[in-house]
Amino acid sequence: MTAHPRRYVLPYRPEDSRIRLVVGGAACTGDRAGALPPEERALVRIWMESGAPAPPESEPAVDLGRPGGQELLRRIPRGAVDLRLRDLSPAIIGRVDDLPLRLDFGATTACAWLVDAADAGSRLDLFLAGRLGALSRSAVQRLIREGLVTVNGAPGRASTKVRAGDRVAARVPAIRPPGVDAQDLPLVVLLETASFAVLDKAAGMSVHPGRGRLEGTIANAIAHRWGLGGAGGGAHRPGIVHRLDLGTSGVMVVAKSEAAHAKLAAAFKARAVRKEYHALAFGDAAYDEQRIELPLGRDLVHKTRMAVRFDGGRAARTDVTVVERFGAATHFLCRPLTGRTHQIRVHLTSVGHPLLGDAVYAGNRPPPVGVARPMLHSALLAFPDPETGAIVEVAAPLPADFVAVIEALRGR
Repeated sequence: MTAHPRRYVLPYRPEDSRIRLVVGGAACTGDRAGALPPEERALVRIWMESGAPAPPESEPAVDLGRPGGQELLRRIPRGAVDLRLRDLSPAIIGRVDDLPLRLDFGATTACAWLVDAADAGSRLDLFLAGRLGALSRSAVQRLIREGLVTVNGAPGRASTKVRAGDRVAARVPAIRPPGVDAQDLPLVVLLETASFAVLDKAAGMSVHPGRGRLEGTIANAIAHRWGLGGAGGGAHRPGIVHRLDLGTSGVMVVAKSEAAHAKLAAAFKARAVRKEYHALAFGDAAYDEQRIELPLGRDLVHKTRMAVRFDGGRAARTDVTVVERFGAATHFLCRPLTGRTHQIRVHLTSVGHPLLGDAVYAGNRPPPVGVARPMLHSALLAFPDPETGAIVEVAAPLPADFVAVIEALRGR
């Protein structure tokens, strides 16, 4: 640990306050703190100090409202943040937890600036992003698209180059409290008790709001159906215990109380949950069964992808059994022991069998038959009942599109 922690500062409301994110302190808390780069290990705490002055020049400070600071926030692992974060600004919760800001366009505040010589030639979106610290550049671009920004009285464009003396005006929407909007969306409930519900998730439906998506998710649907304000998982993930990828269909469990959420989350962490997935992948497997045990971590080049990483990746294991061969493709039954992001997709790709329809990991490789999404289905989930401890086993049948692809492969 460094002798003198580094401090990262973000303007807070009211203006005379600061949030200080202290890295490299004497204590290291959180299971994921070690995932931070060594020079910034580990995130110890976040707190608000009323009227706190900026750190002394001898303590390097990064303004988290600026691009360099935003990059730091993106590198902080989820779950590494002190729970007191929930008491802070929704804008900051959004930054740290990768949640889009909930903007209220019905309540706006008028702001205006005169461009000085130092900013002349800057893009309009960058000029505004530097002055609206609570909003990301994409949020600023949305303001511009919505017609809420003018330059010398005329509607602006994100790419407009501002000139010295220009008057830039904006109507800035209020930031709504963190959470999800309840939406009456279709949910297929396979099993429901007082403490949990097991769902059959449709492919193409996100589990919870994330970057660029605030509505149409499982979280929105369960907020409407059950409320679940105190069901654990956070304000924008009520009841969510685990996730399935956007294109993945099938069985998943949600909690209906905070106690149930804690017990279910602990079961997943302890690997006391049995999971089975059906996958349709490229290639003719040369084996009947295989154990894929390769560590996974964030791809160093493509930050939205995962990759096999022997330099700091997290242990991951997937047991694979061939169900049926089609020559150009294989139907696998996958049993992941761990639950890493994109685990099955990356593990199968690593042994030469990327999923049919997986544009991220299969690239432009044309599938032997038409597919509209990654061919992965969560078929079975077995977990301890949070009330009784008895094992609950729930299966989700193969969806129609999955069956249709199997039939097409058989008919080639």
